[in-house]
Amino acid sequence: MLQAWEGLTVPLKIIGDGPLRSQVELAASKSESIQWLGHQGPKDIAQLMGSARALVFPSVCYEGMPRSILEAFAAGLPVIASKLGAMQEMIHDGHTGIHFEAGNPQDLTKKINWALAQPSLLSEMGSQARSEYESKYTPKANYGLLMDIYQQALESNRG
Repeated sequence: MLQAWEGLTVPLKIIGDGPLRSQVELAASKSESIQWLGHQGPKDIAQLMGSARALVFPSVCYEGMPRSILEAFAAGLPVIASKLGAMQEMIHDGHTGIHFEAGNPQDLTKKINWALAQPSLLSEMGSQARSEYESKYTPKANYGLLMDIYQQALESNRG
């Protein structure tokens, strides 16, 4: 992500901490468009997401169920994420966000530039992300999905 931002002027706010902290701090010190915010509480994260245009999720790992993506969907925020594992399954390319090739900063730059040039489409993706959250990830929706799974298991066990 840091390499992708070398060619971008759009602001990037990085939240969190971890083993790449020194690289992020260095990049932030060299670029006016990159800001490292470190660890933030849930209220601050919600506020930052509320003012963002998209969440960039550049993981090169096969994530399970990234909380950040759920939080973005809840906030009506489209997600620009690596096309891997759960990110590929959770984010419907062109509908709730955009996929890019994991570990490819040129592809990420290309996708961000495309998204920024399509503000109305990006906004629509955010609305669809919120709808996706409401239909799949709220406690009520999750309960319904779980009960359906139990019902299917009971019916298949009877046969």
